[in-house]
Amino acid sequence: MYDVTVATPMTEGVLTVGSEECTGDLVEALVELEIKSVVVTDDENRPVGILTSTDYLRMLDDGVDPHETTVGERMTREVITVRYDETVQRAATLMHDRGVSHLPVVDADGRAIGILSSTDLTAHLANAD
Repeated sequence: MYDVTVATPMTEGVLTVGSEECTGDLVEALVELEIKSVVVTDDENRPVGILTSTDYLRMLDDGVDPHETTVGERMTREVITVRYDETVQRAATLMHDRGVSHLPVVDADGRAIGILSSTDLTAHLANAD
């Protein structure tokens, strides 16, 4: 189990957005797709931030109108990524140590190719032989 890579449990086809997207429009997509985060990328599909359901709740708590702000204004800028070929154990350690529940997964060139959530990890462990 220690040699299983992130590529196994990750969710492929992560939803990515640019930093200029309206958060109000984005939340509709989150609800419709039943996901809890989106990866904010630059023009080369490299992660520059992440916006999670927790970030959205903080925005509402701050009294910010989601239709009057952009993703870039509300995203977490210190995005922590993991490469697809890292071990699941390394990813779980990163999540634990940094207190995050979503890690954008990147390829060797740093481009977003998926996302690993705490739900992905627990599902993987629950189904492990």
